[in-house]
Amino acid sequence: MDRLGDLADGLPGGREAADEPGPQPAALAPSCSPRVSPSARQRNFSITTHDAVLHFQILDLGRQYFVWVSAVGPKLGNLTLAIKSPADAAPSVASLLPGAPAVGEGPAMAQRLAMKLGKPVICSCNMPPNAPLLQAVAERRLIQELQLMEQEAQGATGQPAGGEAVAAPPAALTAGGSG
Repeated sequence: MDRLGDLADGLPGGREAADEPGPQPAALAPSCSPRVSPSARQRNFSITTHDAVLHFQILDLGRQYFVWVSAVGPKLGNLTLAIKSPADAAPSVASLLPGAPAVGEGPAMAQRLAMKLGKPVICSCNMPPNAPLLQAVAERRLIQELQLMEQEAQGATGQPAGGEAVAAPPAALTAGGSG
């Protein structure tokens, strides 16, 4: 412990600075952005369509969404993040699980959702690989629920969700279809 004290002597605000009178550096405290409420909204639901049951979970975290959709039961397979960048027209996509490539329907769905919503989207999509109609139905239902959640947030606060401008009017969210 004494050695740590010796190391701190040479640093600004170290042991010798505490002994000197005068203004001390303010303690670093985490600050919360005034534009985002610290609460999360969650929606879980299931639908039956095309001989399959689709399970959904949506978390609205204020500045980003977490979306999980599965037709193969309660499992978290892939996990991808899509985020818009000023350098590219299409949102960038990255896998969040070590060793898992960002391939399949999950990254594509996350990218389309991030583009339509204007917010980062973390997506886990566990769908059969050769079921494009099922994937389109799932994405359209996600868009409807996300649109409803945005409207509820706007109605509750009287301003756009998260205190920021809405990226697209609600009609534009459903007009684009699934991609």
